[in-house]
Amino acid sequence: MSQFESHLPTQPDSETVSLLRSFLCPILEQAKDWHHLRGTLTQRGYSLAFQEGHMVIVESDTNRVMCTGQHIGTPLRSLVERFGRPCVAVHRGGTSGELSA
Repeated sequence: MSQFESHLPTQPDSETVSLLRSFLCPILEQAKDWHHLRGTLTQRGYSLAFQEGHMVIVESDTNRVMCTGQHIGTPLRSLVERFGRPCVAVHRGGTSGELSA
């Protein structure tokens, strides 16, 4: 399991939110299930993780948490409604995790 930044990001400025939404929202909206979402994000250099009960988008090269789903208008709750609860492998500290394989 990869470790990523261990804190939630602050709300990005409006320009950053706009850029993140334009790139990430189509991926989130077109995903068919958790597996498909993870695969598409991986192809684009990102991963999906969970931190303190929030879904976060992580830049794979740097392991930097870019934003939460809520920051870009797609909270975890909306994906759970579409796909069901994700199967999460919890990291050692218990406050973070990532999608199970």
